[in-house]
Amino acid sequence: MMRDFELVPQKLIINGATWVLLGAVLTFSLFPQDIALASFSILILGDAFAAIIGRLYGKTPLWNTGKSVEGSIAFVLFSCMVFPFVPSIGFFALITATLFAALAEALPLPLDDNIRIPIVAGCTLWLFQLF
Repeated sequence: MMRDFELVPQKLIINGATWVLLGAVLTFSLFPQDIALASFSILILGDAFAAIIGRLYGKTPLWNTGKSVEGSIAFVLFSCMVFPFVPSIGFFALITATLFAALAEALPLPLDDNIRIPIVAGCTLWLFQLF
């Protein structure tokens, strides 16, 4: 279950599962329950399907990140499956949050995407709730 870069001897490496746990703790600590649920679900569904579809069918590279346009499209499409479980957030807000989260996932930033995705989605949904 560990990736190659997580198996470096004599070096402290935090694996993907730890980042997911940290993402969940931050998300559910920072946002109201409906926003946290939607944001964390976007992470789980979007990131998982982006990886699966991207590895199987990804042909069009996205910048120089090892990610693909096909994976990002899968991220957005499968994240929309969250809506029936949290309809209170609104479909337009969910689509917008999903697009920003997909961008956060695809950008080559130093912070792990298991933290970036739910925080970006949560902030987007929270802003929609304010206005």
